Amino acid sequence: MTAPDLARLISPGYWLDGFTGPPTPYTYILLGFFTLAMLLSAVVWLFRRRLFPRHRVKIRLAARLGPWFFGVAATGVALVLLRVADSPILTTRFLWLLCGAALVGLLGHLLWYLRTRYRADVAAFEREELQRQFMPRPKGRRRRR
Repeated sequence: MTAPDLARLISPGYWLDGFTGPPTPYTYILLGFFTLAMLLSAVVWLFRRRLFPRHRVKIRLAARLGPWFFGVAATGVALVLLRVADSPILTTRFLWLLCGAALVGLLGHLLWYLRTRYRADVAAFEREELQRQFMPRPKGRRRRR
């Protein structure tokens, strides 16, 4: 595998060219990256209750961000597969860059949330659970005979 030409990487024509030629080893590396991201996000999204038992905040976070991660990664897989199949549509490298940037942005949002808001959300959830535990429950209505 040869090193990419840096002068070509800076050129906008390289990223916006419609037909990009035959697939390279970098194409298959990118396909593997998007496939791995898609599979990991699907596992976390679908098995969130088993992965995070009794952690309702993490379950909600996986339910909210899981479809986003899966959708962006699946779009990346579809775009790279169009390139591998030598399709004349949607094969510009800019779309791959956009999907990669979206995954990085989602990961950044997840890390920001875990660093700044996660502890406060867990504390609020525990406080609500404690209040709910000691609140009197309404008595059921008695049946008339």
